[in-house]
Amino acid sequence: MANNTLLMSLSARLSVAAISAILLTACQTDWQDPAEGAAVKGAIRAQSVYPDGRPDVPTYGGGRDGVTARSSIEAYQRSFLLPTGGVGGAAAPSTPSPAPTPTQ
Repeated sequence: MANNTLLMSLSARLSVAAISAILLTACQTDWQDPAEGAAVKGAIRAQSVYPDGRPDVPTYGGGRDGVTARSSIEAYQRSFLLPTGGVGGAAAPSTPSPAPTPTQ
């Protein structure tokens, strides 16, 4: 008797899940609209001082000049340095600690 109730419960759950899945697929809309958000993008572009980029800053095809790219890379690499301590201490490169040796 307990097995019969368990099977009916499982069968009812599967039926509800299948019906729900079928009904939910009917609610899907077309999400591939290329004009979606065009009004917001246009408003943001209209508020920009230089919508096509600053004319006085030379850029290459990637959109960033070499000086800015270099300083970005250097700032990124400096972010991994550890301070040595003290007042106004300079940063020193971090070195990994040696692996502990197993004791027997």
